[in-house]
Amino acid sequence: MLNRHEEADRTVDINQAAVGIAREALGGRGFVLGDIGPFGGLMEPYGEIAHGDVELAFREQARALVDAGADAIIIETQTALEELEIAIAAAKEAGAPAVIGSIAFDKMVDVDDVRTMMGVSRNTQRNLW
Repeated sequence: MLNRHEEADRTVDINQAAVGIAREALGGRGFVLGDIGPFGGLMEPYGEIAHGDVELAFREQARALVDAGADAIIIETQTALEELEIAIAAAKEAGAPAVIGSIAFDKMVDVDDVRTMMGVSRNTQRNLW
């Protein structure tokens, strides 16, 4: 997402500053969760973004958050399991003490189900660990 604003070269600085600001605001009380949101585009074969580019971006962000002292990483509002898997792997590789993953679902109009924009149903089963 920072690339869209020509700020990708500041990924580490921005994420580390965010952890520092949150830690200071807490004054030693509570936990700081580093946040990894959706990549902001569609990976191949659905879009033009290479799998490796998503891996590199998530690794860089996860490493910056862990190195800055985040107590955990939350990976939020994902719509594709493949992207969530990449982010979890990046957080684990970076040494995050805890990882929380969330997926964004929408209620279907015609059927009693919820799905992500990528078609992932609440009934989809996958071992992400």
